[in-house]
Amino acid sequence: MDPIDFLRQHPPFDALSEDSLSKVARALEIAYVERGQRVLSHGGEPSSHLHVLRKGSVTLELDNQSLDELTPGEAFGYASLVSGKEPRFDVVAQQDCLLYRLPAKTFRSLLETEPRFGEFFLTSLAERLRLATEREPLPLAGDLATPAGKLISGPPVSVSAAATVGEAARVMRQNRVSSILLAPAEEGALPVAILTDRDLRCRVLAEDRGPESSALEAASQPLQTLPATTPLFDALVFSLRHRVHHLPLTEGDRVVGV
Repeated sequence: MDPIDFLRQHPPFDALSEDSLSKVARALEIAYVERGQRVLSHGGEPSSHLHVLRKGSVTLELDNQSLDELTPGEAFGYASLVSGKEPRFDVVAQQDCLLYRLPAKTFRSLLETEPRFGEFFLTSLAERLRLATEREPLPLAGDLATPAGKLISGPPVSVSAAATVGEAARVMRQNRVSSILLAPAEEGALPVAILTDRDLRCRVLAEDRGPESSALEAASQPLQTLPATTPLFDALVFSLRHRVHHLPLTEGDRVVGV
């Protein structure tokens, strides 16, 4: 059976558009794994692919204890892809396996363009964590329960909401950031919008707007924010559902980071 025909039979690939399935077909890799081989290692390098079982079975293990067994059509490696951290389980082949592998770049692109695809994996991750923690508390659950504000690397960068695209882009370049907040004239007021590198590509360059055009008109608005205390998992779900690529985090009435 053709790989794409196989994937069409299993969620969440059955919900993908034809364009997205074509993207998957172009990027998909095939791998063979022998029985007993460790595909992913607890504490090892972050997963570089989403793995989908075509034939065979694998177990998710921690300290040599089996937590779950996966069969054809099921996927693994997405917890590491979503968190960007090392695998929290060993994934061990119980039989000779045929795997379909989707590179991280394509996987993350689908998370952005196909909301149901992203929601499926986040829901699956939550269920897998629930089942696993019924047996033993796992570090990954702690990672995704971490307040999103803990990931902030520095204060937000902002310019006046009256700034031009050129002015905003120069400040972004000077500060080496991929987004900038647009602040109103009133001191202490929350920013009204956020201008991102994606906005510059899609709403400025693609529409032939010049550097003197309004940054506010090109920006993403209204501004969507979450409290900095929001668990990382909830922030990821929010970002996927609302297609937010840069999420400002707040403490009280001020933005403390993106």
